[in-house]
Amino acid sequence: MGTGPPAGVTLRGERAQARLSRPRSHPMDRSRLIPNQGSSMREARTRAHRRRARLVLMLALAATLAAVLPGAAQPPPGRTPIPVWAQPKRPPTTPPNPSRGGQTAPAPGATAVILRVAGRPVTQLDFDRIATPYFQRLRAELGPGFTGDIEKMANLNVLEELIRREILAVESQREKIEATPSEVDSLLMQDPFFSVDGKFDPVRFNSFKVTPGTNYLQVLPRIREMVAMNKLDAMLRRRFTPTPAQVRAEWARRGDQVRLEMLPLMTHDMSLEPEASDAERDQYYRAHPDQFMRKTRLRLRYARLSLPPPGDSTRAAAEARVMKRADALADSLRRRTLPDTALELADSGPFEIPAQFIPGLGRLPALTDTLGRLDEDSTIRVVGPYAMTDAVIVGAVAGREPKHVPPLHEVLADVKRRADAETRRLANEADRRAYFDAHRDRWHSVRAVLTRVRLSAASVPLPPPPPAPEVERWYARHGHSLFGVSDTSRAWLPPLNDSLRAVVRTRLSEEQRGQRMAEALGRVAAAMRTTRDVRAAARANGAEAETLSLAKSFPVDTVFRTGFSDSVLATAAAMKGVVQGPRAFGSTWAVWRVDEADTAFVPSYESVRGASDQAFADDRRRKDEADGKAYFEQHRGEFKTPVKYALDFVVVRVPPADSVRIPAAEIRREYDANPKVYRQEEQVQARHILFTPSGATPDADRKALARADSLLAAIKKGAGDFAELAREFSQEPGAASSGGDLGWFGRGRMVREFEEAAFKLKPGEISLVVKTQFGYHIIRCEGRKPAGLRPFDEVRDQIRHQLAQARGDSTARRNATTLRRRLALAADARTIAAPYGGVMSAGPIAVNEALPTVGFIPGLAQALPSLTAGKWSEVLHTGAGYVLVRLREKLPERPASFEEVTPQTVDAMRAAQRADLLAHKVAAVRAGLAAGATLDSLALPFGGLRDSGFLSQSSGFVPTIGTEPRVLAKAFALKPGETTDTLQVAAGVVWLRLAERKSADPATFKAASLQIENELFKQKYDAWLEGRKKTVTIEVLRPDLKAARAPMTKAVVTMGG
Repeated sequence: MGTGPPAGVTLRGERAQARLSRPRSHPMDRSRLIPNQGSSMREARTRAHRRRARLVLMLALAATLAAVLPGAAQPPPGRTPIPVWAQPKRPPTTPPNPSRGGQTAPAPGATAVILRVAGRPVTQLDFDRIATPYFQRLRAELGPGFTGDIEKMANLNVLEELIRREILAVESQREKIEATPSEVDSLLMQDPFFSVDGKFDPVRFNSFKVTPGTNYLQVLPRIREMVAMNKLDAMLRRRFTPTPAQVRAEWARRGDQVRLEMLPLMTHDMSLEPEASDAERDQYYRAHPDQFMRKTRLRLRYARLSLPPPGDSTRAAAEARVMKRADALADSLRRRTLPDTALELADSGPFEIPAQFIPGLGRLPALTDTLGRLDEDSTIRVVGPYAMTDAVIVGAVAGREPKHVPPLHEVLADVKRRADAETRRLANEADRRAYFDAHRDRWHSVRAVLTRVRLSAASVPLPPPPPAPEVERWYARHGHSLFGVSDTSRAWLPPLNDSLRAVVRTRLSEEQRGQRMAEALGRVAAAMRTTRDVRAAARANGAEAETLSLAKSFPVDTVFRTGFSDSVLATAAAMKGVVQGPRAFGSTWAVWRVDEADTAFVPSYESVRGASDQAFADDRRRKDEADGKAYFEQHRGEFKTPVKYALDFVVVRVPPADSVRIPAAEIRREYDANPKVYRQEEQVQARHILFTPSGATPDADRKALARADSLLAAIKKGAGDFAELAREFSQEPGAASSGGDLGWFGRGRMVREFEEAAFKLKPGEISLVVKTQFGYHIIRCEGRKPAGLRPFDEVRDQIRHQLAQARGDSTARRNATTLRRRLALAADARTIAAPYGGVMSAGPIAVNEALPTVGFIPGLAQALPSLTAGKWSEVLHTGAGYVLVRLREKLPERPASFEEVTPQTVDAMRAAQRADLLAHKVAAVRAGLAAGATLDSLALPFGGLRDSGFLSQSSGFVPTIGTEPRVLAKAFALKPGETTDTLQVAAGVVWLRLAERKSADPATFKAASLQIENELFKQKYDAWLEGRKKTVTIEVLRPDLKAARAPMTKAVVTMGG
């Protein structure tokens, strides 16, 4: 039993890890040209690294447990050999290194008890015997990825393995499983100590058993216990290993599929707003055929004739042969014969056109352009040959479904959704307009019609510069005004220099121009009082006459801004017919006259739509709240305030990495001790300029290539800096700021064509034009790094930062732990916490709320209910550091006032209304079914029956409905065409009809059976183990393990310490 767990058994938490670490396509692999650009790619890279880390955790633990039986120590001279079973316990020589990740508290002494299971002690040495090789393996596999979070997971894995072993020991004693002498010997013989040259040595074995100087009798009870544990494990394996019939039944359950026709009525789909009637729905379908048009669908049968890679010396000759063969194949396809029997045609499957990509072929502009003409030319059948980078393609259209508007019943659900949305839009628009009409007096205002003449400074030339004496006189009288001081000031005035002279000349010129503009408009104003031909008077003085309407709801005028317009409107009736001005408005002068003043003006709805709609929304909200208050009064007992906690807290922040001192020797030791971590693959740093075709047509492709060729020729003639050219010409997103820089990348990170070209370049070289699925590239190599160990100088700062982060975190945690002990012993918390910013207070917060200035703290929600007033919590970890919390006051839940729960009450009221509406519709459907109506006819008002697609029972998921294993079980019990009764689901109600059943492929059983057998065994073993955990007392005494395991434990498990 000491050699590890039974095959197929994993530790608690590993099922979740296994789900997370199932192999999936790396989101970064060849999916974009530029892997290091954009937050989405960085996030994808992080997710992939975490998945790999979880997988490595499991594999490393399995490998460690398989090798946990250590080799025997050599005995001292003159002593009888003592195998590992008899050797005294001693601390490991290479304990886990807490500096890697910095999240784990220092381990206690080797003999310290860290765990008790049913009173049986487990020491730190027992933990280290698994953890030490396990952690070493993880560091070698993960390198810098061995973070604090990974270390926590690894610690929990080791802890759960120790608990499992102790439970097996307890259960083997309870069931009184005996170990025979032969079974004891058989286990003991496995120790490598008894092997000589790889063969078991019976003499050494018997000598150990009979020689008085050994500890054989002392270790015998433990060996017997391990034999009993092994026997119990074998019994469990026999008990929980599924029979072949059970495996086949489970395989069928997973592989069999059904397709359902469903009528789901979900509570959240019950609309409280108007819905389209059947007539409105049909009218919408007829009026908007373009919204339901289905594109032309094609299916290709094609041949791919392979070519040697570009640059291969045989490429040209091979391409000529292949093209000749492709032409012959195309002729055969046109004649509907295929003499080339060695050639197998591939099937693209159905796809829509126009399309940028062809299934199985990718982007092939010439082909997609030809297929795009099928809607206009239905005679096109054979396509190709088309040359690609690695092959020549020739094929034929094997199936074609022209674009068409499908019958109403095929798109009924989409029609209903769109028609309902249009009905609600129109109803909402009508309600908003009705609200405006009902409150027209609210928009009552004044409208004035003015005749205005304006003269722009741009139309009046500046007069000639004033002479120097005039400048000097002006400066002497008004110079203080240039410095923001009154002309009467006696402050010192700087001497007049050339700069000030220029300022004064400009000021004098502008004043003279303003005076001329005022005189001109004064003449216009006089004409406005005596003649009706205002426009002629304006033209005579270089000005422009216009008729202007002003009202509060009208757009802001460019000359009369809001404040001045309001004053004009306020005096419009009194000043009607009076010529006003001239007056300056910035660089424009104006005179005006109010010709009309309508004091009973009401603007149109469109002109005040924004303000009116806001008032309408506010009015509707007030009505909803009034209805909600009535609902609240009827259901007052349902609304309570949550339990809240008034807290004091102290934050021990992690110091910045730059402030933590790391000796140079320590950095070097870390580098020397982990060479695998700092190895690098061959890398290239490159810039590129990308030209993307504007469309999926040959013409667009040719234009993009021509632009790339033209720029490449200019670059070779010394057109300019490559980065600047990339900023100006590249169509890559972000090139304007990056200059086309892709950073450093290794093989497998870029698409194949780009990678091959980039890795052929030397630093400073520029490639020919390279075509990829993204377009045409010009690549410049900026640098190269060979594969091998990265130089120490290159990674020194990285190592220093990692070590500083880990040390800073460890220091903060240690300080927080020490602070908690001191706070528990002392009364003056504020003095003790002063070095950390003192004790801060937070008003009452609920368990799901953030702590002010700190934010959400992992574990706080679980800790709050168990806190005792005046006592400090355990140390809690946040992103910024470590937090200690003290409960000041616990406020129990109480009946809430309406003001405290207004939004929740309105939501609850609407949910109740939706539930009533659902009950009404369900009753109507059930009555229809009872009267003999078909499910199809009853589903029409709801958009028709929905097709589920093929579903497997193992997933438990049904589209629209959600995860409902019970519903799927009923579906699999149906016969074709049979309909269920009303099925209640979490989100509403559903009726199902079995449309089609598909059995699992028998050819897959052999490959899947072993995995299914292991999974079924594991499920039962885990269930047995979890059940036994509930029957014993499990006390985790090591603080960091206790804190980490707490969220995993059930209420019945006792946690000690």
